[in-house]
Amino acid sequence: MDRGEVSRDEIPVMKTLIDLEENQGLRLLREAKYVRSIWLPGLLVIVLRIPRATPPELRRLSRALGEALGTRVQVVNMTRDVKTLAAQLVSPARVLGVNMVWLPDGSTQYVVRLSRFDQRVLPTKPSNIEKALQEILEVPIRVRLE
Repeated sequence: MDRGEVSRDEIPVMKTLIDLEENQGLRLLREAKYVRSIWLPGLLVIVLRIPRATPPELRRLSRALGEALGTRVQVVNMTRDVKTLAAQLVSPARVLGVNMVWLPDGSTQYVVRLSRFDQRVLPTKPSNIEKALQEILEVPIRVRLE
């Protein structure tokens, strides 16, 4: 914490992860590596690096963490693939596609396209999803409902 690698908000999350691994026997967490937590209005996004994690296991872990922390939690497995990470973050909504847009200044921006019909099942507002994806991947991202 003194070096700035971990913020004060992340300590309870890490303690809860350790507690779930030791006391509830979540074998999935034995191989997990903590990356970061992102607090959004009404949602906590926890980014872990877990080899061979399946979507049902991530949902089960999200539910257990949500009960322990008393807030809605979305656990995502760290990957550099924009579409995979976006699909994990907006689950159970669907990602229609991800486009790379080349801007006139030579930079690029990703556009994550979500179904407008899935807007009611999104875990948080599209602007918050945009912020979370930008923080995790460190690239410019826009979220568009179609």
